[in-house]
Amino acid sequence: MDDLDSIEQKALELASHSNDPDSMLKAVQILNIVADQRQKTADFEQASLEHKKAGRALEITQIWAKILTPVLPFIAIIVTVVTLGVQMRQASTASEAQRKASEDTQWHETMKSVTLQPPSAALVGAFNMESFLDTARYRDQARSILSALLPQVEDSSGFDVVFFNLHRSTDGDNQIQLISIARVVAVKDLDNFKIANRRGKKNFRDFVGDPTTFFEDEPDSPNLSSALARSWEIDSISHGLSGLWRPGSGHVSAPASDLSGIILETEFEQVDFSSTNLSSTSFWGADVKNANFSAVTKFDKSQWQDTNWWKASSMSCDLARYLRDRYLPTANEDATLAKKFAETSCSGADASTRTTVK
Repeated sequence: MDDLDSIEQKALELASHSNDPDSMLKAVQILNIVADQRQKTADFEQASLEHKKAGRALEITQIWAKILTPVLPFIAIIVTVVTLGVQMRQASTASEAQRKASEDTQWHETMKSVTLQPPSAALVGAFNMESFLDTARYRDQARSILSALLPQVEDSSGFDVVFFNLHRSTDGDNQIQLISIARVVAVKDLDNFKIANRRGKKNFRDFVGDPTTFFEDEPDSPNLSSALARSWEIDSISHGLSGLWRPGSGHVSAPASDLSGIILETEFEQVDFSSTNLSSTSFWGADVKNANFSAVTKFDKSQWQDTNWWKASSMSCDLARYLRDRYLPTANEDATLAKKFAETSCSGADASTRTTVK
């Protein structure tokens, strides 16, 4: 690259990266000067070739003078622009270093606010940590910390704000944090249920659906407040995971390989659950029409109340038999379809596939 190429390249960089009108104007002027200089140089080379044989050194000198004289006033502009470009890069480097130092300080201060208890403090820490989800350097750490903080939060609105912001930046590689939140929230609500269900006459699903009926004698119980928040959070998590997994505009990926111990309550049509660990997973009132449950071998203690499992597109034989024996629908027509589905799932060379439900 010759000097003109170098000057032209710097001027192009300045023109494309600068937001200052004066700097952009100078860059354009330099580009014009470079083009003119190239033309004059070409003219000189042609003239030099013509006069070389005649030995007209004086005329060549005069030609050079004619070429250089108009350019001299712009030398200062070129130097100024090049200097400005260097200064801009130096300023950008210094600004980036300053930004990183400020980000480091904010991170360390935010870490001081991270505490799991009480729930109100966990929410404050989650709000503070949320601001790092858009930073390249602390994003992954922030997600991991939020997955520990959010299950401690018992404020429904606050939970939703942070959860769905976390959900927005979730993909197939980092969805495990949402699964972790779902699992811990379910466990914590199960603890509330055990406290409320001292007589052991009701089930956990009823408790999640309406915990107030378990605290009729203790309407001001802190456990009721916690249970109401958990019921809301379980619903939010289910909808978030549905949007993550279902085919469509919001689809990100198939479910993680291990969904054990979580509660799923909404629509999961066409979701690919194949080979997924569903041990102790609860499908409560879920729509799994045309979902894929092929090659599912881990499903012990899973629950499927009010879930149309017989409308799945495919299912492993063992899971189909498990559901037929424990969760056969009560309506005669659905019961017939469920039995037929289980039979089809266990027949043929590939016992886990069947025709898609229309």
